[in-house]
Amino acid sequence: MNLFRWNSGRSAYLLTFLAAGSTWRPLIPVLENNPLAFCDSRTIDPEDLITADRILPSQSWSLYFLKHNPNQKWHWISKQTPDELTLLMTFDSKPGGARCELILIRNSLPPAMPLD
Repeated sequence: MNLFRWNSGRSAYLLTFLAAGSTWRPLIPVLENNPLAFCDSRTIDPEDLITADRILPSQSWSLYFLKHNPNQKWHWISKQTPDELTLLMTFDSKPGGARCELILIRNSLPPAMPLD
């Protein structure tokens, strides 16, 4: 199944899949405070999500805030450097591919890290 047909003027190209993602890396030599953290979506209770609206003069959209729940499992990259790129795959049209309907990213200290 072809999703898109793009014609450059000379020939047509057929895309058979579509993928979307994002990358993240620190801009300092070693990220020791406030590491990028990810919550395992399988551990999020729907009641932990708080819906909010972001309203600007030209557009608006809904977003979520996440309440703390001790059942949530968080993972973070300790002491990440700019050479360590994080790829966040958010969508893949291939069967069984990524389908992120909700992305929660936390950029703060994990509970096990000291504050000093």
